[in-house]
Amino acid sequence: MRFVLISLCLALIGCGATTPSGGGAASNASSFTKPSAAKKRAAELNFLVVMRQMEPTIEAECRRRRASRLCDFQIVIDDRAGQKPNAFQTVLEDGTPILGFTEALLYDVRNRDELAFVLGHEAAHHILNHLGRQKVIAEKEAAEFDRLARTVGASPEELKEAQAIGAAVGALSFSQEFEIEADVLGARLTRRAGFDALRGSAYFQRIPDPGNGVLSTHPPNEERVAAVKRALR
Repeated sequence: MRFVLISLCLALIGCGATTPSGGGAASNASSFTKPSAAKKRAAELNFLVVMRQMEPTIEAECRRRRASRLCDFQIVIDDRAGQKPNAFQTVLEDGTPILGFTEALLYDVRNRDELAFVLGHEAAHHILNHLGRQKVIAEKEAAEFDRLARTVGASPEELKEAQAIGAAVGALSFSQEFEIEADVLGARLTRRAGFDALRGSAYFQRIPDPGNGVLSTHPPNEERVAAVKRALR
């Protein structure tokens, strides 16, 4: 596992430069105020402890399910000004998995269990190949929308729009299911690494609840907590 911090090196973490892209669930904090020096040091220590305990667990599970070359996780800390508490998972072109956190999230979590749970959840997305599965689904739906549009004589511009809509529908159709899958595996990874996953899932109580909206990419928070409880029984 490698640690990369965008523009600012945390103590004991090697620095590099990368600009990932991806999505995650942000908390309801609308702004971020730089913490005191003492809180900053405590957050850095918590981060290092969590990473060192979680690393062997998530990489072992990844190697069990996927090719070893796809399991060298790179941890990215984004300390750019104005970022909200957020975490995300994505991959580089060579397949290197990226687990990203905004610096604000490090101060937003209340304990190491919450930070470990967030890390476990994002790592689970990669271990379960959610990005790859989502891409296949999106491409399939884009092709189907393209086929339907051609049957009604759509113009080239309309075909492009139909493909885009199809891809969006496909990507959305399984997003909530993938989030629950990541919660379940993430909870088990968190517990396996020695943290309290149920306590960690309390972070859900402080992020916006998407409810049961048809277009929501995340399931209701209550449903996610229930899934975690079932997974830990």
